[in-house]
Amino acid sequence: METFDDIVKKNVNLVIDKGYDDKSLNSFLGIDHFATIFEENLVRAIQKAELEMSAQYYNVSLNGVYNRDTDIVHFDFRYCYQYPGNTVSFDGLIGRMREEFVGFNIPESKTKLPGADVVYKALLQKEEARLKLPVKVPDRTNPNFTRTDLLMDTLRFEVKTLLHKGFLNPNVNNLLNPYAFFNHLKDEMKIIISRENKLPDLIITGNSFTNTKNTNNLNIRLAYKFDPQPVSLHFYGVIGQLEDQRHVLMPGDSTNLPHYEKLYEDLLKMQQVSKAKQLFDQMSYRQSIGKTQKKNL
Repeated sequence: METFDDIVKKNVNLVIDKGYDDKSLNSFLGIDHFATIFEENLVRAIQKAELEMSAQYYNVSLNGVYNRDTDIVHFDFRYCYQYPGNTVSFDGLIGRMREEFVGFNIPESKTKLPGADVVYKALLQKEEARLKLPVKVPDRTNPNFTRTDLLMDTLRFEVKTLLHKGFLNPNVNNLLNPYAFFNHLKDEMKIIISRENKLPDLIITGNSFTNTKNTNNLNIRLAYKFDPQPVSLHFYGVIGQLEDQRHVLMPGDSTNLPHYEKLYEDLLKMQQVSKAKQLFDQMSYRQSIGKTQKKNL
């Protein structure tokens, strides 16, 4: 019978053998992190299985960076802790990159785990096929568009653009989920239209967003200017905040936004510079106090 350590070692070695190692992935969170999360989630699954007397499923994730740091792939491994039996088996793997995702079922028949490169190539193929489709830009001069058609077309375009830029994520349960984002903008526009004064107003939406690189939360606020007469919705800007660091971008159009990861990197650098300055100031202050005390002796 396999021990706990045997199970962890076997599954960690398997993903390494399939190209999910630090060197191949250029990973933010490496294989050591994967092993730690695997152990923690397995312990929780065992405890829950003992209470509920049933098999338990859990996920462990890895990140990979490809194409000169422009393609970030999220690999979500799904495992099943069998009860009774005290064994662990693969249940599936999902690869995600920007708007695309691919799934691989890995049943108990020991179907081979696909290599990291296989998952990445499948995601590239899906994205290439999607990008060949024409992107419909809302035509505000088309007389055949009703007001509702025009708004919905604009909203769909904005959602697709922000997904591509990484600012929306279908796997979060807040206003940065594309469906929640779409519905929130739509509801806010209805409120503005219902007002008597019919004046243009700003719509601000967003939430905290856990970055893929670590546990830091980047707070995102997306602003739109909505004018009920004539009906128009225009991207106004984005505010990113990481702890005490804030960065405001007003590129004029959402298609001109940098990728979300670039905004995060800029804020992280600003934060590091700020902390370095604070540390330097503290050290300088302590040195000056020390010199003053020596003079007084």
